[in-house]
Amino acid sequence: MKNSPFVLILSLLATLVACTPKIIFNESLRKNLEVKNVKPEKLQFYIDRDMELRREISSDETKISSGKVELHKGKTIQIIDIKKFTPGVCVRSTDSTIDVAFENGSDAYLQFVAKDWRDFENRTYVLKTYRDTEGINNISYGNQIYKLDENASEARILIKRKIANKENVNVKTIKVRTLN
Repeated sequence: MKNSPFVLILSLLATLVACTPKIIFNESLRKNLEVKNVKPEKLQFYIDRDMELRREISSDETKISSGKVELHKGKTIQIIDIKKFTPGVCVRSTDSTIDVAFENGSDAYLQFVAKDWRDFENRTYVLKTYRDTEGINNISYGNQIYKLDENASEARILIKRKIANKENVNVKTIKVRTLN
């Protein structure tokens, strides 16, 4: 019985994971929902981690639509914080991308691309970023380029588990047909 505390902890951990209210949105889940006529535009998405978008503002830029502005080492920096589990909606989707907007009244969105990990069915939607010449991850958001930390560059989208498990069952009771 040496392993009993280990087994107990492992089973408790498995129970907690099974009860999480949100799950990662992947290609298999998307296909299952589309069979039930649930398109990405009808889903409530959530970001899976805290994110901080940063960009330096030049002195001639005066319009800041979102986020906060800080003075850092003589430079003006715009920071947009997106907290873990912030809800967002799909504003556009293709076979391999989902664009999710997190702000009301804004045309800014983050693009998530289906990334091949092991096979097609297990592709997850990961934040689309690109590295600059300094090796820093960048994204386009609201027609501006923002810098991200390494952790944010692997952000994924989530949906509620109960939506993923939703069954689409149609029941029809037939009347019996008899000879007259």
